[in-house]
Amino acid sequence: MMKRHQYANDLTLPFVCASLSTDLQKKKAKKAKKRALDAKELADAVTERQRAEQMPEGPDQGVALKAAQDREERAREAVAVHGKSSKKIKVEEPAPATEAASVPTVSIALPGSVIANAQTPELKAYLAGQLARAVAIFRADEVIVYADSPRREIGAEDKYAVFLARILQYLETPQYLRKALFPIHQDLKNVGLTAPTDMPHHLRADDKSRYREGIVLSRPVAAGSQSSWVNVGLQKDAKIDTSLQPGVRVTVEFDERTLDAKTLQGSAVAPSTPREKSGIYWGYQVRLASNLEAVWSESPYGGYDYSLGTSQHGHDVIADREWQMPDFKHMLVVFGGLGGMEEVVETDDSLGISPAEVGGLFDSYVNVCPDQGSRTIRTEEAVLVGMSVLQQHVKRVQGPHEVGAKKIAYNSYNKRKED
Repeated sequence: MMKRHQYANDLTLPFVCASLSTDLQKKKAKKAKKRALDAKELADAVTERQRAEQMPEGPDQGVALKAAQDREERAREAVAVHGKSSKKIKVEEPAPATEAASVPTVSIALPGSVIANAQTPELKAYLAGQLARAVAIFRADEVIVYADSPRREIGAEDKYAVFLARILQYLETPQYLRKALFPIHQDLKNVGLTAPTDMPHHLRADDKSRYREGIVLSRPVAAGSQSSWVNVGLQKDAKIDTSLQPGVRVTVEFDERTLDAKTLQGSAVAPSTPREKSGIYWGYQVRLASNLEAVWSESPYGGYDYSLGTSQHGHDVIADREWQMPDFKHMLVVFGGLGGMEEVVETDDSLGISPAEVGGLFDSYVNVCPDQGSRTIRTEEAVLVGMSVLQQHVKRVQGPHEVGAKKIAYNSYNKRKED
């Protein structure tokens, strides 16, 4: 079962990136770049082979399929050669047509340096809150905060990335769990200034739902019983059919026959289950990456089969009305800081590429706001503008995999009902 957050089981410890020395980074940069390029080539080769398999039968399909299979074989050999001492790179095959496929995921990568541009602790917290709302509005499945060096203070290392990741985690967590999961911390001092994200899993005590987020309690169970008690934000705790460590956050699916019973019962499920089974967006996971290369190499999905970078130097997708996003299983959208992606790669040697080559790092490198009236577009603005432009393309890909979602009508800010 995938954790909701990378650090969900140990929130008392600081969020620390893997801090490598400059010399070690230089030694690993060439190998890291090769691994990332090999992984991208393998993902592209698999996609090409899948498309060839879907072509109408005939000579053209035979030629295309043979070329795609040869390319995939070469790519797998390259991964085997250059990936011996690294994490194994996995490329997931699509689910058979007879099985229910998972909803394609959307991951958004943000630079930690965006926080450095805010002058006061209050503004830093408010900015992090804006980003949390933006990724929630566009239903991101994963948010990666990568440590970029352009605007780091000397000796500060990854403190801005850590700050942003912590607040993103906090605002994703339902209110009734925050006190138990987040100890008092300086980074959260001004979190009260942020607007609530109010996602579907942020349920009130009188809201009825088949699913709820909870935290495992240290409440005793019967001897030999493989079960646990979970605080799910209701007047009574829920009993699940799995023995889990106290203090762990868990998604609970209730046995609806017990909703009005004396003992509320349910099962622990993956955080993706509410969306896959009921079409309900269930928040995002937060991951901290020590550099740009780690955004790809440490993916919980084994990689991303489609990556998209945003830049004012990218392809104008507004003017090009024929531009279309390809089908994907796991998409990654990467945003840069004030200096754009070019500034990020200029000071990040984990991939060993120059600013002029940054476009080749992505499957698509796009400009979502051509003819901008301001010299720069801030990252919090870029997320809103960029995801608005990409939304219709994402919906086209995700739509066939979505199940009928329950529409939630809001009577007021604090009261809502499900149709």
